[in-house]
Amino acid sequence: MARAIVSINKADDNSEIQGLDFPTDGSGIEVQDGFKKVDLTLTGTVTGTAPGDGTKVNVVWKENEGSDEITAVLGVFTKTDSGATITGLSLKGKFQFQFFGVMEIEDPNNAEALKRAKASAADVGKTADEITSAPTARISISVGNMNPDGDWIIDLSNSQVEGGGSYIDIRALIDWVKSKDTSLTKDPALPDSQEVVLKDKNNQSLDLPTIEKYRIEFKDFWYNITKKTFKIDVQSKSGDELTIGAFTIKQLGFTLTNDASEADYKKLMPAEEDKASEE
Repeated sequence: MARAIVSINKADDNSEIQGLDFPTDGSGIEVQDGFKKVDLTLTGTVTGTAPGDGTKVNVVWKENEGSDEITAVLGVFTKTDSGATITGLSLKGKFQFQFFGVMEIEDPNNAEALKRAKASAADVGKTADEITSAPTARISISVGNMNPDGDWIIDLSNSQVEGGGSYIDIRALIDWVKSKDTSLTKDPALPDSQEVVLKDKNNQSLDLPTIEKYRIEFKDFWYNITKKTFKIDVQSKSGDELTIGAFTIKQLGFTLTNDASEADYKKLMPAEEDKASEE
């Protein structure tokens, strides 16, 4: 097969990269077309203004003389001893799709839940009169592959819909769980007050009815089907605080992911001291 490279361009400005002297007869070009991505192995000479490792590139090639050109985008260029590899290319022209919407689960005890929802209507960008129902959870969902890598992603924290992202009302959630399991006749109990004292941001004793007013918001709640990665990042709405002994926890929440970035780790590390000011 006389597979031949037509061009290799930088993805950021689509400028053609010079200094890549690969065989034009296809003898040094191997294409591996996986389930989602395309990888190229190029045997030849990498010289001149060839890109550095990690550069995102687009590639155009022909399977044989006289055939139509094939374009693949957003591959990662890496030099090798015998030439170069370009991994993770996505075939241009494939369909991309995205749909989004809002799912709501109603609270069985709607009267009290509606009162709470109206009191916090501003949290979802509405007035109290516009709130006519009180869901246990408001899940703003999007599903699709309209992203630079073409990955299929389910996002349960989509913020691109009216009223913002997703949340769960704690009291309504308790009511909903109890309605699904009739063996549950009591509400969850707080720790014995003799063992631990719970207080709110105003240093007032905190009881279950107060905690039930808290609303858990989804900052990030997505699953990448293609890469098998996920991130769950939730916290209570701004202003909800909890004091345990000498410690005050603001905006209660947690993060769980198997795709932490360098920026995520830096958020957890102590700030570096300004060495220049010490000298």
